[in-house]
Amino acid sequence: MYSKLLDKSSFKFTYNTIIYIIISLGVFFRLYHFLNNRSLWVDEIFLSSGLIHHTFKEIFTQPLAYFQKAPPGYLLFARLGIAFLGQNEMGLRIYSLICGIVALFAFLPMVRYFLKPGSQVLAIAILSFSPWIIYHSVEAKPYISELLASIIVILWYIKYHNTNSLTRYFIWGISGVIIVWFCYSVIFVLAATGITAAVLYMKKRNWRGVLLLAIPAAMWVVSFIISYLMYAKEGSEHDWLIIFWEKNGGYIPTQFLPAIEWIFHRMFSVFDYPLGLSWTNNWSVHSKMQLMLIRMAFLPIPFFLIGIYFFFKQSKANFLLLGSLFLIVITASALKLYPISIRLMTYLAPFCILLIAGGFEYLLKLKLAVKISAVVLSILILIGPIKNSFSQVINPGFFGEDKKAHQREALFYINNNYQPGDVVYVYRNDVPGYTLYKKMYNLKFEGIIGNDYRTRSTSFNNYLFNLSKDFSSFKGKKRVWIINNGWMDQIPGDSYDQPDWYYINHQNIPRFESWLESIAILKARYNPGKNEPDDMHVRLMDFSKYH
Repeated sequence: MYSKLLDKSSFKFTYNTIIYIIISLGVFFRLYHFLNNRSLWVDEIFLSSGLIHHTFKEIFTQPLAYFQKAPPGYLLFARLGIAFLGQNEMGLRIYSLICGIVALFAFLPMVRYFLKPGSQVLAIAILSFSPWIIYHSVEAKPYISELLASIIVILWYIKYHNTNSLTRYFIWGISGVIIVWFCYSVIFVLAATGITAAVLYMKKRNWRGVLLLAIPAAMWVVSFIISYLMYAKEGSEHDWLIIFWEKNGGYIPTQFLPAIEWIFHRMFSVFDYPLGLSWTNNWSVHSKMQLMLIRMAFLPIPFFLIGIYFFFKQSKANFLLLGSLFLIVITASALKLYPISIRLMTYLAPFCILLIAGGFEYLLKLKLAVKISAVVLSILILIGPIKNSFSQVINPGFFGEDKKAHQREALFYINNNYQPGDVVYVYRNDVPGYTLYKKMYNLKFEGIIGNDYRTRSTSFNNYLFNLSKDFSSFKGKKRVWIINNGWMDQIPGDSYDQPDWYYINHQNIPRFESWLESIAILKARYNPGKNEPDDMHVRLMDFSKYH
């Protein structure tokens, strides 16, 4: 009897030790990339511009630049980060770092509620090692705080959904009232917990519970509506935003077959982003089947599908919780209220992880051969995120993939090599980055802001002709710095891919740069280094022979 108890305690100790080692590694990855302090990328620049250029009061009373929206709670703590650490990348990202680390520890009691020890390890490992979740934990955007909010709401559900205490219902309500001011997408999770609790009460004929549940539910809805009307509604229905997500598949099609294909594609893509289970990415491959093979995305599919069955058999309440959440999210997408796409799915990561780990747990109950296969498959699933997370520590240039940027480095290259009499011209697609970093680091040069001639031109040749007006004052100048973004050529609020002639085959930036090197002599160029993305282009040009 004693030996059995000892074995059980040892078993529990072993799993707990493994879990905390995994969490410790997850914390290490997040701290490493925070301290590595990479440059802001364009999406961070757009949101951070409002935080840096606005006063504390203006953040909450005036629209943010570039049609940016963020929950007031996020803006408050991001601004406090700047107050404590200064106007720099770390100040902008410290709140996300805290949320990312807290999420690792908060996820543990959540998975312990739904899963047994073996599958808990798999779930914690995916959250800890996912390169994309690590990335969002050190990004000046609210995605990781949304993930944390999802976990917190489930923990509240676990704690309060069986209560009959009016006081505890009120506490549940107040908690939800507060959290919707920190995260908009969390209203979907709150709705799923409310629906699940209501169905459970009705099944037990606990009508008092149903009535009491109406108290927190009403509080959540009212708080969300007030928050939405005050801080999110203005600009959220802007044409460019809806068109952008329509063009990028953010909304589920209304036709049956396209909708099924869309759901399958989203299920496939979620394993890569945000779960980060891909072994590798090759951006030159466009075939979905080839991508599936390269990313090894087929590995988690059996676990994911079996996980749905597992929760159906394990607990109808847990199945209802997860099912209602995904149904609400898909419905919101169909109504074009909230898109489902890449980083906007980050808040759903804990639930997708639960399904994968649930499938693993179900297979562990079967025959020995199946158990061994499940363990091997789980190891294969974790190879991708573990390998990629360690390789991104060895070579931080791979961290963030297409979201790695060199805005700061490019501007510092000019700043360090700037000479009296030099001219700096900021092409229109890098104005947000230049103005933000000028304010953050007090750059010693004053850039000339380029004009946007797209709406005043009728063709690309006509656009270049009009653009030449900006360069006419450079005649005779031997040192003119030109900086432009090599990837991004649309700023939030622009009419999407308009005008047509400008965005044909998306060769607008190469055509501009080719024209630029045809009218002046190239003297020097910024080089981001080996294995680094070439997103920022800086040229020192000689206009002494420019006519």
